[in-house]
Amino acid sequence: MNEMRFALDFIWIANGRVVDLHENVPYPEPHDSEIRTVQPSVPVDFVLEVPAGFIQRFGITMGTPFALTGKPVDKTWESSKLLQE
Repeated sequence: MNEMRFALDFIWIANGRVVDLHENVPYPEPHDSEIRTVQPSVPVDFVLEVPAGFIQRFGITMGTPFALTGKPVDKTWESSKLLQE
């Protein structure tokens, strides 16, 4: 998050499901000597860093299915939704 200037939500994903969430993580202030880090509570395959409020806006919860595809997947959030709004 170094040099970020807006808060983020973190969506941690393993085995095609959301396994941890961190919401509204503030960006570091210029005078902060230490950059805050966030880590998942369990091992993950990857993390999505999205603008703060995204988790709540799209109703992401623990266990939400997730797939990285070019096509919509039933009951799975699709990244193109973000671009459409």
